[in-house]
Amino acid sequence: MREGSERWHVVSESEFSHEREGLAHIRELLPDRGPFHAWSNFEFRDGQGKWHEVDLLVLGEGRLHLVELEHYQGRISGDAYRWRRGRRSEDSPMLLARRKAQRLASVLKDAAHEAGAWRCARRCSTARPSLAADRWRHSPVPCSP
Repeated sequence: MREGSERWHVVSESEFSHEREGLAHIRELLPDRGPFHAWSNFEFRDGQGKWHEVDLLVLGEGRLHLVELEHYQGRISGDAYRWRRGRRSEDSPMLLARRKAQRLASVLKDAAHEAGAWRCARRCSTARPSLAADRWRHSPVPCSP
């Protein structure tokens, strides 16, 4: 995706140089064509009222990708739940990103349901799976209740 593309949406600038560099690298790797879009550095509130920060959300072909950027140096060991860096132990960022993605998915499903789009997408995907993705791309194909 080229710099300045209308498909790349900077919600707020990152204050960290390593994060700006990582976002620029990912942007260069993304196709600059539909359906791809990306939103960087935004927050959302989950169903329990907790705020979550998202480094990057990418709309790809048929799915959304939540991307968390981390800046580590040195050796990392551990498993899917705990990471060890030297003498420090911490929750795995992969586990935290998965939980954040699940919370964001819940917020998006609730919003789509309130807008009536969820029922439309479910009905269309049952009838013709390729139509469900068209709904999310604002296709002119009508969908009635």
